[in-house]
Amino acid sequence: MVNLDSTTPVATTAVPAPSPGPDPRGPAAPAVAGGAQAPWPRSFTERFAQLAALTPDAPAIGTAAGTLTYGQALTQLEAVARGLQARPGLRADAPVGVLVGAGADSLTALLAVARTGRPAVPLDAQLPVARLREIAQLAGLGACVSEVPGLALAQELMGSASDVAGTGELLEEGLRRDGEPLPEPGRGGDPLFVVFTSGSTGRPKGVLMTHDQLLSGAATARDRFAVGTGDRVALVLPPSFAAGAVVLSTALLNGACAWSFDPRRHGARAVAEVVDAQGLTVLCATPHLLRSVLATLPPGRLLTSLRLVATAGEAVFGRDVEQLAAHVRPGTDFWNWPGSSETGPLSGFRVVCGGPVPEGPVPAGVPEDGKEVRVLAPDGTPVAPGEPGEVFVTAAHLAAGYLGDPERTAERFTEEPDGRRTYRMGDLGRFDAAGDLHLLGRVDGAVKVRGYFVHLTEVEGAVLASPAVAEAVVVAVQAGGTHRLVAYVAPEPGSPTESPAALRRRLRARLPEYMVPADVVPVSALPRNERGKVDRAQLPPVPPRAPAEPPAGATEVALARTWAELLGLSGPVPVGADDDFQQLGADSLTVEEMLARVEDGFGVALRAGDLLAAPTLREFARRVEAGAGALPRHPTAVALRSGTAAPALFCFAGAGALAMSFKPLAAHVDDRPVVAFHARGAESRALPDRSVRAAALRHLRDLRLVQPRGPYVLVGHSMGGLIALEVAQLLADAGEEVASVVLVDTYLPRTRRPDPAAAAAAAADGAADGGAPGGPSGPLGAGLRLLRTGVHRLLPDGLPPLHLVPQRLRVPFAGLVPFGEHQSQVLHDHGQVVARRHRVRPYAGRTVCVQLRDNPDGREPWEELLTGPHEFLDIDCDHNSVLREPRATELAAAVLRELRAVRR
Repeated sequence: MVNLDSTTPVATTAVPAPSPGPDPRGPAAPAVAGGAQAPWPRSFTERFAQLAALTPDAPAIGTAAGTLTYGQALTQLEAVARGLQARPGLRADAPVGVLVGAGADSLTALLAVARTGRPAVPLDAQLPVARLREIAQLAGLGACVSEVPGLALAQELMGSASDVAGTGELLEEGLRRDGEPLPEPGRGGDPLFVVFTSGSTGRPKGVLMTHDQLLSGAATARDRFAVGTGDRVALVLPPSFAAGAVVLSTALLNGACAWSFDPRRHGARAVAEVVDAQGLTVLCATPHLLRSVLATLPPGRLLTSLRLVATAGEAVFGRDVEQLAAHVRPGTDFWNWPGSSETGPLSGFRVVCGGPVPEGPVPAGVPEDGKEVRVLAPDGTPVAPGEPGEVFVTAAHLAAGYLGDPERTAERFTEEPDGRRTYRMGDLGRFDAAGDLHLLGRVDGAVKVRGYFVHLTEVEGAVLASPAVAEAVVVAVQAGGTHRLVAYVAPEPGSPTESPAALRRRLRARLPEYMVPADVVPVSALPRNERGKVDRAQLPPVPPRAPAEPPAGATEVALARTWAELLGLSGPVPVGADDDFQQLGADSLTVEEMLARVEDGFGVALRAGDLLAAPTLREFARRVEAGAGALPRHPTAVALRSGTAAPALFCFAGAGALAMSFKPLAAHVDDRPVVAFHARGAESRALPDRSVRAAALRHLRDLRLVQPRGPYVLVGHSMGGLIALEVAQLLADAGEEVASVVLVDTYLPRTRRPDPAAAAAAAADGAADGGAPGGPSGPLGAGLRLLRTGVHRLLPDGLPPLHLVPQRLRVPFAGLVPFGEHQSQVLHDHGQVVARRHRVRPYAGRTVCVQLRDNPDGREPWEELLTGPHEFLDIDCDHNSVLREPRATELAAAVLRELRAVRR
């Protein structure tokens, strides 16, 4: 363990072995500049003063406004401490709040409060005022210190201006009192910082972090990470967060520079810019912040100054390390560095970037030197390696307990005969055969599903194994006396969205059936609290699930088995008679696969429209039993929703897509008819339209049967946007009112798309054909130009690659010849040919142009065509995911706005 009294240096090891008990020598002395050793005092501020004497010119605190050296920072903190000490009415035992921003003044004020012997309460200015007011009341603050921008907030928290002091005025007062003695600073087990964390009772709890706790953690970090003079440590976590206080002390107690930067104010993209500009060498962040920073970096962008990256605060996964390795130099160290406010850093697991990466969650690793970690069964006996149990930590330097809450302190902390104390973490964990600790989540979050013990972190790791998933959290809810797993999943913007059915099928190939979530809830992003952790209380409600009525009859039972297999569902009654196939998580591909199995197994050829008309298992089974010709069906128009409100919403599918692809969007349109159109030949044998105008005229006839008069609201996705625009033109030509056209990631035909390379090639062709000396002229040149034009019209992309020739040869037969599983691709290819021939006319009506991540057009060419009122909306996802949840919710917000703006 770390010795805080001895001058004897401790040997540095890559991963220190866990200590079975206290080191009788006490804590060790850390290295300073030049490898010198110095006695390690028992006070935070005494250690800081020691370093200021040894390395007065070394940078200590860096901000965008400049850098304070250790000598300057010591002068400033002692002056602020004298100014604070001179405040009338300040109780000697009262904690002092410090509104901490990104400036150096508030950081030195934290140390100044400690220098007066009072506990400092770092207050995060980014928190809601109500939360800060509650913390101030619970802490019983005697005063509040702030930089100038936060003085009004500080006065609001304290209720009296006499209890508020600005860092500037305290500094001036202290400089006038230069030479006056300061009281003895707190030391050893005295509280240094009071950090407030979420409490199980709903009220914040104030953890008393002591001098010894932070000194011991900093010394251990010195040994483990070799942090010292010359390092520039990114302080991107708030010091009001225990991990932020640990990072600050790791830097300032080892002679490094703490570079303060708040990514919540400046954005994750700016973190990489600061790392590069300031040459930062150490970055400690939450896994969520690290993912956010990496997501802003283009391929090949390296953060070359970093030598070490660590994460704390929540589970980190192997895929996170793989993403990091693509943006740092090979050999850069990554550390999973978990801990808690009560224990400080708990353990560490090292991964060398460019080397092997653990699958799933990264282990918590080897316990910190000086911390004995035990995993115990409910009866208090140790469990065998590999078995889960509750985690207990015994050490000489833990938090002093909870401010003003002796009962909770006694519940969590116990005294040991040798003078150490034991903290009951409330976490589940296990040790593997290599001696690495694995944290499995909270004890109160441990669940049994169908009699099996399930670690939710393991399920989360399996969900995150797909590049289509950006982040996920799995929760357990009570359902009929047992637990049901629910996965909340946020998609990766740069990847196609994974449907719930596809996700569950993927998990079933990797996990036992009882570990596969019964429900998958798509969300745009996981809600997070001020500390960057997932705020589970703010997750959307779990979808209600009525007790399933078992399927009855041979058809229902056979279909239920097929549905469950395709959707990745399991359980006693995985699919009930009243369950809706799409609400269970199906996407369009799953629907097509299901219909193909129905045709093979029952000899009945049904369409996606049949499933829309009969969405539940019971209804669909009756539809299968009735056969293919029992219900009238429209070949290209599908009613997705009925309603009485006007206007209706008319949707036009892209090339090769089905009308049912708009069903997630239609779910948001309350009490309005929603009708979607797809191409001829998509669900029955028919010759597709050979032009956008022909498709528009045909759809227009059906549209006016549903709603004879305007106003009309039209939505077109992909090529469907070209059709929607043409329908709008035809309606306007007929004198009808078109309220709005929403173009969802519609690509312009290449004739309208700017292409500098093509222009240069055309110029070169012109020169070769006779526009320049030496080129063919007369009849020969004219013949060559005519031949080139004809070839371009027949093959606008030129000759296809050899492996695509069979695909292109199918295009003329689209809609006429059934191509089975390739039918949608053939119709897609046909639609592309039709779209390339289309000439978009300028449109004077209102439009909303939704453009996604990889849209090739940009705004300029559309500005020339959309001559009426228009706006652009950017959604960060890929071309097809915009019609799926959770992005369909974003799109629906824009569509609903257009619908509600219509006046009748």
